[in-house]
Amino acid sequence: MRRQGTAFLKLCTVFAAALTLLAATPALGAKIRGRGASAGAPSDSAAGPAVGGTSDSSAGPSAGPQAGPAGGPGISGTESGATETFTVAIAGDLLFDPAYAAGHSAVARGVAGSYTAGALEVMRGADAFIVNNEFTYTRGGTRSGKTFAFRADPWHAAMLQEMGVDLVTLANNHTWDYGAQGLLDTLATLEAAGIPYIGAGRNLADAMRPAVFSAGAMRIAVLNATEIERNGVWTHPAGEQSPGVFRCYDPGLLLEAIRRAKAENDFVIVIPHWGIEGQRLPDARQQSLALQMKEAGADLIAGGHPHVLQSVGFADGIPVAYSLGNFLFHSGVYDTGILEVTFDARNKALRSVRMVPMQCRNFLVMTLDGAEKEQYLARLRNISPGTQIDGDGYFYRAAEM
Repeated sequence: MRRQGTAFLKLCTVFAAALTLLAATPALGAKIRGRGASAGAPSDSAAGPAVGGTSDSSAGPSAGPQAGPAGGPGISGTESGATETFTVAIAGDLLFDPAYAAGHSAVARGVAGSYTAGALEVMRGADAFIVNNEFTYTRGGTRSGKTFAFRADPWHAAMLQEMGVDLVTLANNHTWDYGAQGLLDTLATLEAAGIPYIGAGRNLADAMRPAVFSAGAMRIAVLNATEIERNGVWTHPAGEQSPGVFRCYDPGLLLEAIRRAKAENDFVIVIPHWGIEGQRLPDARQQSLALQMKEAGADLIAGGHPHVLQSVGFADGIPVAYSLGNFLFHSGVYDTGILEVTFDARNKALRSVRMVPMQCRNFLVMTLDGAEKEQYLARLRNISPGTQIDGDGYFYRAAEM
């Protein structure tokens, strides 16, 4: 749904919102509607080497967040009912914190210096592009006692618009790195920038609420929840009257949310933050929860948190990408990719699912071709036994195709 002709105007709008935030004015707007498409403390050592150290909580005045409306992001993806295909692109972990190498590079180089033209084409060309925002936007709050705590200046949220992002996920183990103030500032920043979010909120109802993309007559719901941390909770779960993330270590509320989303929509995508860092294969908890989510009504699962790509396949017939790994989060060279999900909107059906082969090198995300693409797919097939993956990364195509 990218409208490149208005990109400059959109970016100016975002910078104007950022100026408002920097001035710490009390009213920052509410979640937009009708924009674009509607348990131990983990190490996170994959964040890369620090550059200059983490900034302290006295770096400047924090934004004054304003409570948003009860309604979640209703996202309209089309301008008429004639749409035949609709594409959702989902990427992994993103970091803008300049105290760490990947974040430092991202904010120094900007979007054009961080993604090749081929990568940007996939990102901006999707009708809906979703990425995991694995840090806070704040200049205030109190840093947690974790080894790694991430934050970026609210100015940097402008890059999301330039990347073509339509929705960010916040149910992860870093949205509370600077406490309640850090989370509330993050929500206010995203609202000011016009970027819908899921997986966290000012209360539990807000955190549980899905985003809904309208593709012609088809409605596609997206939910986000975290089961991390498993052995000691640093990241606060949202309460009935308190901010936090949508936590699903006990999956009862998530399964309830899936059932409700399925009753009200045609297709349900679930993006869980789960698994074990650095592990290429899903663990028993991931596999069990995937089956429970499918039984509750999930139609596709795209996970994250391990900071590496994990296997792709199926859970009782529904497509699953267990971990999309890092998108732009880590130093060094690593495999990444975008899960590209295409729908037949006219018939309200899933058309295809593929992993777009990509790699990050020296903090530059690029698509792969030729021998490099085939080597990537060979590695993906090796960790996805029993799953047929073709030469373009497709592992699901509707029978009529």
